[in-house]
Amino acid sequence: MTIHQTASALAAGSADQARAELVPSFDLLYGTMVELIETSMGDAPQILDLGSGLGLLSRMVGERRPAAQITLLDPSAELLAQGSTALAEQGVAHRSVTAGLDDLPDGPFDAVMSGLALHRLLDEDKQAVFARVHELLAPDGLFVAAEHVAGPSLHLDDLYHQLWLQELREGGVPAEMVEAAVGDMVYDHPATVTEQQAWMASAGFRDVDCFVKQYRFAVIGGWSSSRPPV
Repeated sequence: MTIHQTASALAAGSADQARAELVPSFDLLYGTMVELIETSMGDAPQILDLGSGLGLLSRMVGERRPAAQITLLDPSAELLAQGSTALAEQGVAHRSVTAGLDDLPDGPFDAVMSGLALHRLLDEDKQAVFARVHELLAPDGLFVAAEHVAGPSLHLDDLYHQLWLQELREGGVPAEMVEAAVGDMVYDHPATVTEQQAWMASAGFRDVDCFVKQYRFAVIGGWSSSRPPV
């Protein structure tokens, strides 16, 4: 099993399965984040998982970096408990923090990651999270997030939405699941990739990039400032 097949496999039979079915590029998004962390980090990185839920992303990282020390952060104590149990079964060192995205724990962290957790924040709140994450990162630390993003124009946003619906229909996703997901979108506040890259750069991140994108889903991120010369 490749790293880009792991996400759906781990999600099967859990509450994450619906999310995996509703995001056609789910494995690509999560696999790309794990690849970036694996390539950028040492063997035992300190990692913060924002909006960790059941800990799917952390479990993927734990498979590649079993000596990692992971902090799960989520407002749901129930989801945290399940994620903690799964990481304990993997033997991955971790702790759980019951909190929202407006109350992040102190760092430093070598990496901060987020799997589809930021798109319901208002734009000003996204910017506040980016600024706080930059403060928490160790020198050369990585921030990477998979996100539901807006299209760069109303035309493209509508086109991407229609293409998403078409992929779900062709993938056999139940109509009632699709209808519920569309209804939930009234709570979303997606921003464009360009906007979010600019906010990250303003917060002090360097080498900000969109690492992969498929229509309304993307992986974006960047690194904290380099270590000062010795």
